[in-house]
Amino acid sequence: MPLLNGLIALEVSCKAKMEKRIFIRINSDTPVSFVYDNTIYTGTVKNISQHGMFIETEISLTCSPDFKITEVRFPCGDSLLEVPVRIVRTTNMNGCLTGMGVEIITPSRMF
Repeated sequence: MPLLNGLIALEVSCKAKMEKRIFIRINSDTPVSFVYDNTIYTGTVKNISQHGMFIETEISLTCSPDFKITEVRFPCGDSLLEVPVRIVRTTNMNGCLTGMGVEIITPSRMF
């Protein structure tokens, strides 16, 4: 079963009445990784929808205006599911990245 469909099935009935967004966001605590400047970083997806997700990080990464990632990697059995994304917003504390909202670009059927 694709990852997103499984997450939606867990909470869709509870959120459907309260959600004002077009696409329902599902709370999550899923580990992911991403590459920036040839270095692999880790984070945790805190919420996810059909078109995006918010990733919380615990890294001391100073964001410059050109900060960009192109994919998020989900563990999927013995391999990684690579989901193409673009950053739409970041959260920072004391100049360091603490999280990012990303838009999913053409998700794979596995997602």
